[in-house]
Amino acid sequence: MKSIKDIWKESWKHLRKGYSLNVLVCYIVGIVLFGGISYYTDVAKESETSKITSIAENSKLAENSKIADSAKVKNDAEAAGEKLDKTKNNFDIISDLIKLQDVIDVKVGSFDDSAEQKYSKGVFSVFVNETTKSGSIILGLLNGLNQLIFKNKIAESVTIFLMVILYALLWIFVGNVLIVGKCRYFLEERIYQKTKADRVLFVYKNSSTMNVSKIMFFRSVKTGLWILTIVGGFIKFYEYRMIPYILAENPNISSKEAFKLSKEMMMGKKWKTFLFDLTLVPAFFISAAAFNFISNFFINPFKDCAYAEIYSGLREERMATNVGTEYFIDNYIFENDSNAVSYPDELCPTKSLVSRNWLSTDWDRDYGGNTCILFFFFFSFIGWFWEVIFYLLNEGVFVNRGTLHGPWLPIYGVGGIIIIYFLRPLRKNPPLMFFGTVAACGIVEYTTSFLLEKIMHQKWWDYTGYFMNINGRVCLEGLLVFGIAGVGMTYILGPIVDNLLWKIPPKVRRFLCVVLLCVFVVDVVYSYLHPNVGFGITEGLV
Repeated sequence: MKSIKDIWKESWKHLRKGYSLNVLVCYIVGIVLFGGISYYTDVAKESETSKITSIAENSKLAENSKIADSAKVKNDAEAAGEKLDKTKNNFDIISDLIKLQDVIDVKVGSFDDSAEQKYSKGVFSVFVNETTKSGSIILGLLNGLNQLIFKNKIAESVTIFLMVILYALLWIFVGNVLIVGKCRYFLEERIYQKTKADRVLFVYKNSSTMNVSKIMFFRSVKTGLWILTIVGGFIKFYEYRMIPYILAENPNISSKEAFKLSKEMMMGKKWKTFLFDLTLVPAFFISAAAFNFISNFFINPFKDCAYAEIYSGLREERMATNVGTEYFIDNYIFENDSNAVSYPDELCPTKSLVSRNWLSTDWDRDYGGNTCILFFFFFSFIGWFWEVIFYLLNEGVFVNRGTLHGPWLPIYGVGGIIIIYFLRPLRKNPPLMFFGTVAACGIVEYTTSFLLEKIMHQKWWDYTGYFMNINGRVCLEGLLVFGIAGVGMTYILGPIVDNLLWKIPPKVRRFLCVVLLCVFVVDVVYSYLHPNVGFGITEGLV
């Protein structure tokens, strides 16, 4: 294994070489695994907490005469303020949100219609709390069911089962698979000058999705169980550390051989790897005081570069022993004898499935034809969906967050069109693409907010209190997210969506364009006469 100094040196070199895409890949996978990244100030949090506390107090005071006393109102109002802590992940937000919900505690065999109904907090709380506390979805499920069975909360059990199934599927078939895809990207990025960000989809392009999902699932379960022994958890965490990289090279390897190979590669190397991790601890503390900028723009991508370097060194040592080398099947990840600028897909030992060619991301393309209209509606719908889900997770209420009545937000559609079509000259330079997206989206968002306020005399969003906001119309946090999302749209999402749109027969595409445009015009006219306003839309903005 290379020295820690050499690992730092080589990792820093590779981080700089493809910096923009390195950050983008880490960010995308981070969103899927952890629910996103936040840059939030205490000032903003205090400002918005006070607004929501006031709202919660008013709402609960109205209910007070019926089912609650003043102490319950105060407690719920405080909980409403706490839930706005945007440094929490989605499970923390859901957990806090759930504490505000009232559900009937059904006592089997003792239900009396005339009796006073008792209320308790937490539709998802048992499952969420147990899962986040134990760090294991299996232990969380068992502990949650144990509590529910003895408390006879029949209604909650159904919700918990649905929740665990949904999260487990996302975790097994998306999150874990993208981890392996990210490892594949950073392994290729070490050797080749131009590695595409779509390498995170490497597993999906092969016929190995189920095998990778299974092995990564077993890895998580075994690690979780070993954590119960404390010391064993530490040892096994590092013993299994190379499994994602082994799968990135050989996604068809068996589960038994993957665990065995990782164990043998890390034998005698676990302590040194731990010491390398310790060298990153000061940077994490600094990042905590800098709104997570350092973690997102340096530590996370640097660590991925470093572990790709560590795997490369361990693999080289293993190859020298000529033991178990039959599982290292892809030498092109580690050798570039032809001086190719990107990995030669045609020589890959695990062939891509032809049926999944739509996952290719040829980003330097000309988006022509009527796909422009379909792109507009696609991004408008994605924006609307994001806003609705975000509000649902934070406030627990389904609200049509659009400026119109239909399931679309035109501002996202306009922003998407500008990025895809008008910023094409910047595509070959990802940093310029990022800053171009930030500037374009900032202008669009500020202008739209100004016009809506002047014409409709309403505010549909307000960033007052956010770090570096301009008149509450735009803020640094939002623009950074738009910038990274725009880069992701340019190099990954846009090409994939275009591939799918071109699978639609031309006549059907034209028909869809006509129908969508007609419905959209009707919605614009109707919304002008009858604006989409109300709580959560133009009132109680958060």
